[in-house]
Amino acid sequence: MGQFLSIGLWNKIWITQKETKEQALNQLQNKLLPHGIDLSLYDTTTDGNTWEAHIKPVVLENELLPFLHAAYALLSQYSMLFDHEEILEALAESEPAVWHSMIHKANFYNFQEDRSGQAYYLMMDEERFRISFHAISLKMAGKIVLESGEGLLDLFTDLLRLQLKAFELSKALRVYVTG
Repeated sequence: MGQFLSIGLWNKIWITQKETKEQALNQLQNKLLPHGIDLSLYDTTTDGNTWEAHIKPVVLENELLPFLHAAYALLSQYSMLFDHEEILEALAESEPAVWHSMIHKANFYNFQEDRSGQAYYLMMDEERFRISFHAISLKMAGKIVLESGEGLLDLFTDLLRLQLKAFELSKALRVYVTG
């Protein structure tokens, strides 16, 4: 197996209460935006121990297909995409209301649910927070060893988001390590 560099859309984010220590979860939500986590794309819930955010189905229904057309056109300039046309065709032939469920069943290399992404860590108010996520992987590439990203993955994320800023979904886009 190994670890891979991946580009994907975070479709579920969660933080457990124990990981937030003394800080209230609602205060933490307000501090995520400067770190590129825009909660306007997500429905959020909390059960007292865990704060969760799930991408809004209406966002996927309205933007997924045109976003993927633009994202795959951009990515194909730099990388081989073996099945992107098949992915776009399958989505175009389906009702937007079922796209979210298709992600969980997808058998495509460049469009699948990824539950193996490495947690994302943030320093806020001299405290370290662990953000776990599930993603819709749009592209995975090669094996990678990364001891410290030193912000480079965030830089790559921001650069991709700039290229796709016409879409709300670009706010859920991330470059991350998975596997």
